[in-house]
Amino acid sequence: MRSRAQSIILMSVAIVSLIFVVATVWEFFLEELLPFDIFGHEGEIEAPGKKWEFVYTSTFFGFLATLIPTFWFLKSDKQRTEIAEELVKSEYRLRKAQKAGRVGVWDLDPVTGELIWTHEIFEILGFAPGEIAPNHEIFLGMVNPEEREFVALSGKRAIKKESDYNFDCGIVTTTGAKKICHVAGEVVFNDNDRAVRMLGTFQDITERKEMEYALRDSEEKYRLLFSNMLNGFALHEIVLDDQGTPIDYKFLEVNEAFERITGLNANDIIGERVTTILPGIENDPTGWITLYGEVALTGREARIEQFSENLGRWYSVYAYSPVKYQFAVIFEDVTKKKEEEAERTRFEREMRHTQKLESLGILAGGIAHDFNNLLTAMMGNAELALYDIPADSPACKAVKAIQTTARRAADLSHQMLAYSGRGKFKVRVFDINEAIMEMTKLVGSSISKNVTIQYELGYNLPRLSADVTQIRQVILNLIINASESIKKYGSIIVRTGLVRVEEGAEGQPGGNEYALVGDYVYLEVTDTGSGMEKETQEKMFDPFFTTKFTGRGLGMSAVLGIIRGHKGDIKVKSRLGQGTVITLMLPVLKEPEMIITEKSADESTEILKGDCTVLIVDDEEYVRDVGQKLLERLGFTVLTAVNGLEAIKLFRERSDEIDITIIDLTMPVMSGEACFKSLRKIRTDIPVIIISGYHEQEVSSQLKNMEVDYFLQKPFRMASLKTALREIVAKRKIDISIK
Repeated sequence: MRSRAQSIILMSVAIVSLIFVVATVWEFFLEELLPFDIFGHEGEIEAPGKKWEFVYTSTFFGFLATLIPTFWFLKSDKQRTEIAEELVKSEYRLRKAQKAGRVGVWDLDPVTGELIWTHEIFEILGFAPGEIAPNHEIFLGMVNPEEREFVALSGKRAIKKESDYNFDCGIVTTTGAKKICHVAGEVVFNDNDRAVRMLGTFQDITERKEMEYALRDSEEKYRLLFSNMLNGFALHEIVLDDQGTPIDYKFLEVNEAFERITGLNANDIIGERVTTILPGIENDPTGWITLYGEVALTGREARIEQFSENLGRWYSVYAYSPVKYQFAVIFEDVTKKKEEEAERTRFEREMRHTQKLESLGILAGGIAHDFNNLLTAMMGNAELALYDIPADSPACKAVKAIQTTARRAADLSHQMLAYSGRGKFKVRVFDINEAIMEMTKLVGSSISKNVTIQYELGYNLPRLSADVTQIRQVILNLIINASESIKKYGSIIVRTGLVRVEEGAEGQPGGNEYALVGDYVYLEVTDTGSGMEKETQEKMFDPFFTTKFTGRGLGMSAVLGIIRGHKGDIKVKSRLGQGTVITLMLPVLKEPEMIITEKSADESTEILKGDCTVLIVDDEEYVRDVGQKLLERLGFTVLTAVNGLEAIKLFRERSDEIDITIIDLTMPVMSGEACFKSLRKIRTDIPVIIISGYHEQEVSSQLKNMEVDYFLQKPFRMASLKTALREIVAKRKIDISIK
């Protein structure tokens, strides 16, 4: 009998042989039954009305290879179908995800060095699947040299549990392509704490890294630009009320330029609401909150140039919305540009206004000059008529009425000359403060009782050389206008002072292009009246313009002419409903000047009689005619010439018998100045009276080098003419008797 041990051994061999035979049969059966290799193949499973693609990877060793297939067929047909379908789907999704994500799986035996790669790793490294046997040294050879040592040590450290196996590294593939890969793995330890397996993933992250580098570079450039840009930048978040209406916004981020341009500190405003930082901005007429709210909510961009009441500056702003409920602004301070534009606009407006006034002044002066010629004939003939008409004649009253009307017309002509800056001035030296104080009673009776007037007069001001009567009239005119602009109760302040005008200086009282460099005494009249709109200010110096219902005349235009005639300046500041400030500037008297005073006319009825001949040179026939009649009435012999050339010819022929010449300064063909010089060349001692429709001060530059004996302004009366002749007769000792 066999021993018990031998029986057991024989039985064990028989059982193992039976298992091996059964396993072989089952393996053959499964390979024939299933259309795929259970040891790892790709294929399809078909069933009635269904078809699945799958990847099935499995490793069977000995007896274990039979367990899963056996278990498969122990399942019912329905269960087997469901399990197979789910398994295939899961495997398919995994494989596709790995391919799409460029993720490969590796499996390393650290003891034997055996390494398994999935297809994705081969492709990432530039190999065809199965082209080479997976090898860790091949992978290390592709790693960038500067990273190679780190990668080699990473596995050893992971096995020693010194660090995780997780890193990025650069490689160069077999095709020469440079890639960045992410390697991650886990170490499997046995019960003896010995590493028996390493499993992990290998992913191509080149595109992601390039995007990260580009983003980092972009962020760096953005941060550099953000910090160093000249324009201000700020990011905000809009704040809404319960109805979704913008009511405020918060500061999220600002750059250095923002702080420099606005004067606000980033540490003080980040996270704060704008209504806290800039109180009252919600009432700013620009409507910043509403404007930015629309940008943040709709995404529409906005470009504006507006003035910030809080900061007192002009800004050019570009606003956009990076995300809903937020808006960013890029802006620059354009205050200087706006001020330059405003100054340029103001200068152009003043130039146009000046040109208009100068044109009107030339027109007014020309009209006044011609008008004075007509008045000379009118007043002279009226005066001659009175000599011939008996005092009790009814015609006498009518002729006197003509004289009175002509004198009023002459006054209007003088106003027109004042507007043109060519008025008649009786210049003397005076103190402007004294002139004002002498007017206080007259001023008090001329303004409304509901208006108070204050005087703030400068101390020890320099004296002026001007026509004090006209300056008083100007001051009275300004004060009355100020009073009439105050509807109920109000006040007027009259100030005087001294100001120095420098070349190119701004902001001086009354300063503009008319004020030359030098010292000026200024007079300022300020009222709390209704003020003036821009259109009225532009027209206030126009002749015959008025805001009064009954007011007519030259008004402020005459004021302007008088001030300019004194080489001064005038400035107006006014806002509707906020009153008006009018500033006059008059040049300080630098040194004693020749004071021109009006000579009193000889009103006597005495007749000058003698053997004396007068030559009248004037292009206007009616002036020559009335002049001849007046002189003949006074007992003179009269010769006439229509222009300078005719006068020279006549004078050459009869110079010995001509005792006095009367020459009009403004004539065609040859001017009065040229005629005068020619006559003096012929005979240096010939007495000359110059007549003109302009005042002596206006033509003083022409008379300066002429050494005339007398100047007579048109229209002149017989008395004025007699005075001129009497002075010349006395000075030249001409033999004339008086009857």
